[in-house]
Amino acid sequence: MIALTPSVDDSPFKGLNSHLDDISKAGGEQYENLLVLATGIHQYSQTKLTPAYLHQCLAMVSHVRNPLFTIQAANNHQIFTNTFTLLTPTYDPLGICLDPFAARCNHSCSPNVFIVFDGARMSFRALQTIKKDFELFVSYIDASNPFHRRQRELSKRYFFTCHCSKCQKGIHTIEDRFLTDPATLEPGWDRDIQWPPSAIPGITTLDPADNDRSNYINDSAAGARLSATQRLAFASLEAAQRNPDPRSSSAVDSLQIALSLCLKTQLWPDHRQPLPAVRQYLFATFLSFKLGLRLYFSVNPVLYPAPFHPLRVVHTWALLNLLLYTLDPTGDSAAEAELRHAGVDFGVVVYGLLSEVASNVERSHGKESGFAREVRRKVEEVCTDMTRGDREVLSGIRRRMESQWGILRKLACSKELENALG
Repeated sequence: MIALTPSVDDSPFKGLNSHLDDISKAGGEQYENLLVLATGIHQYSQTKLTPAYLHQCLAMVSHVRNPLFTIQAANNHQIFTNTFTLLTPTYDPLGICLDPFAARCNHSCSPNVFIVFDGARMSFRALQTIKKDFELFVSYIDASNPFHRRQRELSKRYFFTCHCSKCQKGIHTIEDRFLTDPATLEPGWDRDIQWPPSAIPGITTLDPADNDRSNYINDSAAGARLSATQRLAFASLEAAQRNPDPRSSSAVDSLQIALSLCLKTQLWPDHRQPLPAVRQYLFATFLSFKLGLRLYFSVNPVLYPAPFHPLRVVHTWALLNLLLYTLDPTGDSAAEAELRHAGVDFGVVVYGLLSEVASNVERSHGKESGFAREVRRKVEEVCTDMTRGDREVLSGIRRRMESQWGILRKLACSKELENALG
């Protein structure tokens, strides 16, 4: 709860930008929502504060700073410039948080810190060695998106143009890389692609003439077509994310379109958005261990190079727990049988994934965080169950990890679920 007083001269929130003038000039739904909310608060609370003052206060918290839950927040019209999404240690959204100190942290698409919550405690976790007196930067958005999408989102939501080290390189970074240079594409490059039925209506109505700068590729006709294709892929993913039932036919159709656009064009590498986001959605929705392996091997090391990046650690933790669920008597027996047939040694893989999380969790979340304590409990539980008092067993498990990781890499190339959808 934030106490609102007519004077903010001595408030810790003094100096935070409300961007009310920018929001007012832009107009649209965001401005209307803030105006309605301010009026409602004034009438409901019977406060002596004026609606105009409340409007300015609400504008001060007018955007959620979190790259993971931007879409969900927008759906709820709670687009609250100085707040952060309040998250569990495994990045499930709980609400919003306004900290006047944290809100002063500037943005970079190549941040050196990442925000982690542990209950009511917020911490900045370093993603690299940071020298004394060097400025801390967080990313307000999903920095894995291509250059023009990042610039458009920052301009629209935060009213500035980013000139960080990554953005100074423009489209010449890994986030903008296609498997084929778009400059070499010929007109009609996608003419012979066999699209799934659900994707055909969207494909046939693509309008390359639509000047959507957030998906800009180049000025050629082939580039404009690719730009329109990318726009539809992102829009389809967002449609699925807005769906209250992620397994509904409409959500699956939207995912099918997004996945087909990325895979059937044969232009998208594993790490270029929105393909990683689509796969992460599928992994979380359909609990596909092999799809999780694809993210583990081909996506996370590229998008989150530091092994202790909080998101990379959490994704590995999720993969581990899915494997444990598969082994549970109430879990997916068919998936277990398939993995055993492929030669997966569950004990070795469980120990390997758990060791990876345990070796990085202190840097990713903090030694005394609730998440770190949970990981340590799991390590003790698993090791006790595996060794039965004989610690030499762990030495044998470690020796078998290399060969097991080779099996996992082969499984990561499996595309059964993707083929079924796309």
